[in-house]
Amino acid sequence: MVNIISYEEFWCVLDWANPGCLGSLHSFVHKYANKIESGLRIDALRGELAQARQLQGQLDGVRDQFVLRRTKDLTNVGGQLPKKTDQVVFCQVKFFLCSSHVH
Repeated sequence: MVNIISYEEFWCVLDWANPGCLGSLHSFVHKYANKIESGLRIDALRGELAQARQLQGQLDGVRDQFVLRRTKDLTNVGGQLPKKTDQVVFCQVKFFLCSSHVH
């Protein structure tokens, strides 16, 4: 899923695109967000993890109905884009920043 944003933000985006598609924010948090987040904890039980994955799959299906994702493969622009370049820049760290990181 949407691991870039919180589940509440996800609800807001989809509720804006299609009001009511995920119910109220309160019911969404109770039905999906809390269960997914608890199922993805490191100490989650197998059943909680399975439920989290199932609910995440349901949300992915809802998301795919309203969010169009364009990829290089789908738009056939992969060959038209310039190659990715990385540039590493070294810069002097200010004294204040250095002193704030010293314990």
